[in-house]
Amino acid sequence: MTLLASYPTPNGGKIGLHYHGGRFQTEHSHASGGAGLVDQDTLRARDHYELAEREGYVLAPFPVGFRRVVPVGQLPAVTP
Repeated sequence: MTLLASYPTPNGGKIGLHYHGGRFQTEHSHASGGAGLVDQDTLRARDHYELAEREGYVLAPFPVGFRRVVPVGQLPAVTP
């Protein structure tokens, strides 16, 4: 399992984004010591990665082949 990014949360916890075998997971660690692992789709995983990237918490490159997908109806307007 590759740790792609790890960043702190406002409540003193931490979120780690992992990738293994074509699957993404986030590990949520709480300041109280509790933790949980959640499967993520590619779009949500990319959101976590971009947040960590903006804050400077990226540890490995996002896997090649996964690109940002814009949902239908949300494409930027084209001006002539």
